[in-house]
Amino acid sequence: MFSALGFPNRLLRYGQSTGLCYSFAVEQKSYLCLFVLLICIVCKVKLIFSNIYLEGAMQILNLKRIFRAERGTALLLMILFFAVSTVNAQNQQQSNVVEDFLNIYNMTSDKASQLADAIPADKFSWRPAEGIRSVQESVLHMAGANYFFSSMMGATIPEGIDPRSFEKTEMSKEEVISTLKKSVAFVQEAVTNMPEKEFDIKIDMFGNEVRKRQVMFLLGDHAAEHLGQLIAYARMNGVAPPWSQQAR
Repeated sequence: MFSALGFPNRLLRYGQSTGLCYSFAVEQKSYLCLFVLLICIVCKVKLIFSNIYLEGAMQILNLKRIFRAERGTALLLMILFFAVSTVNAQNQQQSNVVEDFLNIYNMTSDKASQLADAIPADKFSWRPAEGIRSVQESVLHMAGANYFFSSMMGATIPEGIDPRSFEKTEMSKEEVISTLKKSVAFVQEAVTNMPEKEFDIKIDMFGNEVRKRQVMFLLGDHAAEHLGQLIAYARMNGVAPPWSQQAR
């Protein structure tokens, strides 16, 4: 009876279409598609067992064959559950990396802003020696690097902003700090909105092939490096970092 109805061929076509739907859902990371696909599979299973009940004796004679087919459906369900769990685990792992990065980066950037605010405006032109960045140039260098590294990860720098000219641009203390804060916000948005699969894409960086994820880490390392520089500049001018005073 099943052969007459073309049951094996229908099951095969169903399996093929299900596989295509599953591939599309995973590629697009659409949990809604996966959920709908799961419901369709369950409904298919219920339909087959309903046929068993309605067709009675004829189905019983073919019971062994039916359950062989159902083993395939059960296997498909198991694969689907495993795939969903794998996608969730990968997404969670990547999300955790971004979250941890931002936690440290935000703390570093906030300290840099606090320290720049604590340094008197008349000390912004101070430099430890000729040819070395001043306080203002160091803060603006951090801001420029934030845009630069973010652009290497694929973010588009807003029109009218040229990070390379920051250090040579005359600004007030308030404008310098505002520029730094805007660049930090740009980094936060760029990293948060970056598609997770792009973190593994390799790009050329100063002649070296690196993943975009590594560029993100370099960005954080660069911010921490120049925070240390600002701390040294501040101490040399008799300014204690605000957070160290709060800890006392």
